[in-house]
Amino acid sequence: MSIENQKRLLTCIEAGLPIPGDVAAWYMAAWREHVETNKPLCLCLGLRGAGIRRAKNRELLRHRDVLLKFAASSCTQYPGESLWSKCETLADMIRRWPRSKSENPLLPHLFNLPIELPQSAVGIHDRIKPTRRPPPLFTEYAGRGK
Repeated sequence: MSIENQKRLLTCIEAGLPIPGDVAAWYMAAWREHVETNKPLCLCLGLRGAGIRRAKNRELLRHRDVLLKFAASSCTQYPGESLWSKCETLADMIRRWPRSKSENPLLPHLFNLPIELPQSAVGIHDRIKPTRRPPPLFTEYAGRGK
């Protein structure tokens, strides 16, 4: 409902039309809640879920990212193709789904997840790129015992 109200509000503003009463009431209630409670405006508008950090949601996000990684790795017929190229191919498959008869067996599983899928190569790449964390350094012990 919040996303729909946001779309209706933007459409009215862009077209120079008067804002419908229910949309104006929703928007004013969100601003009032933001001012009174100091919560982020995106939460008050309902544009970002408050439970995004819950354990269940984190598990779903991890599951989605693992499926994306496997789906991207099965997007190529050529060995040694770059991760970026695989992400571009997968993004194209996701955007054309279900119209395209893709041979990627993981797409139906990705679309059955109850969370949003990234639609762009950048979004997919951000979720599946290898993270490079430096090894832990024990600097507090360095130089002791000399």
